[in-house]
Amino acid sequence: MSVNTKKKNYEVLVKRPAIMNKNEFVYTAGYTGYDFFDLSKLTLSPKTSGDVVEMYVELLEEAKREGLKFNKLAFIERTIGPMTIASQLSSRENLEIVVIRTKVPCSCQLCKRKLRIKGSVEPPLFNDDRVVIVTDVVTTGGTVLDAINIIEEPGAKVVAVVAILDRKAKDKGKTGKERIEEKGAKLFSYYTRDELLTLGFAMPSEEDLRQKDLLLELSKAICLSEEETGLGKSLFDYLAEKILKNKKDAEINEENKRYIRNMLTSMTVSTRLSVLQSTELAEVKEK
Repeated sequence: MSVNTKKKNYEVLVKRPAIMNKNEFVYTAGYTGYDFFDLSKLTLSPKTSGDVVEMYVELLEEAKREGLKFNKLAFIERTIGPMTIASQLSSRENLEIVVIRTKVPCSCQLCKRKLRIKGSVEPPLFNDDRVVIVTDVVTTGGTVLDAINIIEEPGAKVVAVVAILDRKAKDKGKTGKERIEEKGAKLFSYYTRDELLTLGFAMPSEEDLRQKDLLLELSKAICLSEEETGLGKSLFDYLAEKILKNKKDAEINEENKRYIRNMLTSMTVSTRLSVLQSTELAEVKEK
């Protein structure tokens, strides 16, 4: 995907906003985080739903370039973001849709057989079907793995999963991507949380701040070239201009940008130091 496309879609995600920075909370998967990704903010608007369709089309094209063949798209019913653009994507790709329910009213065989998978034909899946799961976000991969098991029970095969965001969260030492690919399906994501973090669109968690290489990653992001960021400028220049634009009485000049850049650097370093110091104090108390 091109730098210009990435830049455009970064701006779409931030302006709507589909990514919101919050206080610590628990995701559906049980993982704790600070940034909430809500794809429905984009898919429910006629101004941006087309952008999301194009993101998924690019991911499906990437899967095709890797030699993967598929004839159906699967959507998980509770993920409202992807579900709302399912028909658009089906029409664009000329592919049948199946809808997967990972939760049903009860555990009886009737519910499992009749309510788990919905499609335009009966049965909705056949032995030779090759399926791509379309989802909004992969955290630890638990929901996607449930969907894979349901799809593959009647004999179909999940060959790939496409997601707008891979949070790269770990469960028992493995990321969602690793767990999904262990099942034989390849994960294609438009963004990873690392990308959003280093570009300033996600809030660092306490775990992020404890990482010894965080400052190295930040320094890389600050020094990224125009082509690498897709922002047309360095990361801190970009953030400085955004801050100054929001201040009605502030002029966007080099002196003011330098002030903001220094402030951002200071805040980053002091936040990291305070986390490290609190960790060291806790370790001393334990001893």
